[in-house]
Amino acid sequence: MEDFWKLISETKRPIVLYGTGNAAERLVDLLAKRGVRVSGCMASDDFVRERSFRNYRVLSFERARQIFGDDMIIVLGFGSHDSKVIENIKKIAAECDLYAPDILTCEDGNVFDSEYYEKHSKDIEWARSLLCDEESKRVFDREIEYRLSARIDHLIECESPEGENWKLLNIGPDEAFMDLGAYNGDTIRRFLSFTDTYEHIYAVEPDRRNYSRLVESTKNLEHCTLFNVGISDRREERCFAQKKGRGSNANNQGDRLIFDSIDNLLCGKRASILKFDIEGQETKGLVGAEYTIKKYRPKMVLSAYHRIDDFWALPRIIMKMRDDYRFYMRHSPCIPAWEYDYFLV
Repeated sequence: MEDFWKLISETKRPIVLYGTGNAAERLVDLLAKRGVRVSGCMASDDFVRERSFRNYRVLSFERARQIFGDDMIIVLGFGSHDSKVIENIKKIAAECDLYAPDILTCEDGNVFDSEYYEKHSKDIEWARSLLCDEESKRVFDREIEYRLSARIDHLIECESPEGENWKLLNIGPDEAFMDLGAYNGDTIRRFLSFTDTYEHIYAVEPDRRNYSRLVESTKNLEHCTLFNVGISDRREERCFAQKKGRGSNANNQGDRLIFDSIDNLLCGKRASILKFDIEGQETKGLVGAEYTIKKYRPKMVLSAYHRIDDFWALPRIIMKMRDDYRFYMRHSPCIPAWEYDYFLV
């Protein structure tokens, strides 16, 4: 399989970074660790302006082509769900060599390259063996190919609408839905698009700005309980980085915030659906839901893209609690490889 990190380390072609945010910062550092120097930086036309990034003047795509030529390699340093942004990325990829590398790393700082793939091949094969339909296996295979090659074609080939994917849950009229990482209530709205009645909705959102929006969006809902806490495997106080949008996460810096387990929040009450999107805390979240999972066997939507080993580490935790789940995998439209979810039924 094509290995992006090997290719980029050996190329003599000019490398142009596309993006100027936190992900771009991290990408530049990962490239520098491998002795790779970026030649320039570009942004979408609306974000060029007169500014610089890491001592590079921020260029438009057309200006970057004039300077570096069509032989330049573009490396994407941001992510988006926005259809217009994705279409622009596709357009650029059709005209120049574009890569969207996965910047997740393991504890020793290594990325998902061919060496990492070989080291964890048995873990990968085991996770794939859990999948219950051919579409899930196809999505899984394309994700692995993407992580190695950083080619967006593999992402595009296996995407499907998020609302369509939720049909796997077979949502009924008496569900007790727990939304972990509820943001502004968008997933609750998706849940309600499948049913007019429900037993209860529990929504957890740690970010104070998002929580305010969640309160507003759910104010007319009955049987709805909101929690302004983070999710962990036990009750504790931790630092939490408050950021705009969906980027808030547990960190070594930031405001102090209460974190608690799912079992503690539910106090023995039933949950029939758990949706996890908690910025890399899924492992602790599952451990803290052991009683709920063992007793009620809730269906789950489980984000599997926040940590480099989520594909196999998360199923291992679940299988130790119950071995009677059916595993599916789907990818909703997004570049790079966000929105890869396990659906457990």
